Amino acid sequence: MISAPVSHSERVSALRLLFISGLVLLTSFCLGQRLDSACIVTTVYATDTTRVDTTSITYYDQDGLEREQFSWFKGEKSPVHDSYIYDRKRRIRVQVQNFHDLSRYNFRYKHGHLFSVTDYGVDEKGRMEKTGVTIWEYDSEGRISRISNPPRWRSDYTRTYTYDSLGRRMEQINLDEYGKVVYRDRTVYDIRDVHPLLAELDTSSLSAIKVVNRDEQGREVERYELIKGKINSHERNVYDEDGLLRTTLSLRSTTRYAYGRLPRRSIQ
Repeated sequence: MISAPVSHSERVSALRLLFISGLVLLTSFCLGQRLDSACIVTTVYATDTTRVDTTSITYYDQDGLEREQFSWFKGEKSPVHDSYIYDRKRRIRVQVQNFHDLSRYNFRYKHGHLFSVTDYGVDEKGRMEKTGVTIWEYDSEGRISRISNPPRWRSDYTRTYTYDSLGRRMEQINLDEYGKVVYRDRTVYDIRDVHPLLAELDTSSLSAIKVVNRDEQGREVERYELIKGKINSHERNVYDEDGLLRTTLSLRSTTRYAYGRLPRRSIQ
C-alpha cells in the first residue's frame, strides 16, 4: 500500500500539534508541582464587583521570594507571564516576561548594590537583541541618588533623589532628556517613625497632594489624592484578624486577595 505524500503544511501542523501537546503536559506537571507553593490570587473587579477586569496569581518559594506570576487582563486571550531567578544572596538576577522578553540585573561586587538592568527582546527574525539599559547611582551612604539611561538608550526622563538627616527619601525629581524638570515628588513623614505620611506632586500642569494614613502596626489603611482641594482618587485597605490584606476599595474598582500556604518569611 502506497501512502500519499505529506505536504509541508501538514508536516508543520503535525509538529505544532506535537509541540502544543508536550507544552500542555509540561504545564500540567508544573502546576501539579506548584500546588504546594505559597501563592496570592489578586482579583480586580469593577466598582459593582460583578465584572472581573484583572486576575493575577503570584507564586512564592519557601523563602518568600516571588518566583512566577500569571496575569489575565480583560479582553486578552492569554495571560501575561513573568518569572524570576535569584542568586544565593536572594537578589533578583533575571526576569523573563512571556518567555521571550528578558531583563538581567547586574550588581557591584564591592558593595552589592544594583548597578544596572539590561533589557533584551526578540526581533522580527526571532533573534535576541538588546533593547534598553538602566543605570543606578548611589551616594556616599549607599542610598539611590540617580536612575538614568545611557545616551544610546535615552528615555523620557532621569530620576534623582534627595534624603533628610535620618536617611528618609524626601524628594524625587524627574528630568526630561534635556535636563528640564518634568515633576517633583516631595514626601512628608510622621515624626514618630519612617512611614510616609504625605506626598506632594508638582508638575508643569498639575499640583496634587497624596495623603497616606496608617494604623498602629504601620500598615497602610487609606490613601487619597487631592487635586485643587478635590478628591481625585481614594483607596481603603481591609485586613483580616491575622493581619493579611484582604480587600482594597477604590472609587473605580474593588481588589480582593486570596492566599495559599504561607512561606516561612512574610510575603506581604
